[in-house]
Amino acid sequence: MNRSHPLARSFSTRPVPTMLGLLLGVVVVAAGIFSIVEEVSYLDGVWWALVTATTVGYGDISPKTVGMRMVAVVVMFTGILTAAVVTAAFAANIVSSRLQTVNDTQAIDDDFDYVIERVQQLKHRYLDDEHGDDRVLAAAEALIASHRNGGGDLTPRIDALDVAIQHQAATDA
Repeated sequence: MNRSHPLARSFSTRPVPTMLGLLLGVVVVAAGIFSIVEEVSYLDGVWWALVTATTVGYGDISPKTVGMRMVAVVVMFTGILTAAVVTAAFAANIVSSRLQTVNDTQAIDDDFDYVIERVQQLKHRYLDDEHGDDRVLAAAEALIASHRNGGGDLTPRIDALDVAIQHQAATDA
């Protein structure tokens, strides 16, 4: 059973309209109280309540009694709270839409995954190419050394060089 107050339920589901309605109610009531207690017109009371709620505080109309100053504090806090709630609601909507945009870009994430995988493949190919260069050089140096030493049958050395060159051609980046 949900025992929460209707205002609390309204505030949790529709914070901006609820807070603006609450502020309007506080301004209307405070303006009426101000106009009666301070003996000014109702429109002057509305002006005072709006200026107080927005914390502008022009000072052209201000409460003279302690009781009205306490009402002014309630009006000020309600105005400040309303500004905070409205700002928070707008910020939450912006964050929510940005998060939705991130979720809508899954294809871009897949593209990044492909690019990262391709870079890894090229890295391995480059490393194979570098090792291939080393193998070709080693086989060529061994063939030259055997030839200089009067090396007898150079066929195994030539075959090793041929294999290294073929492997190098296959992995050439």
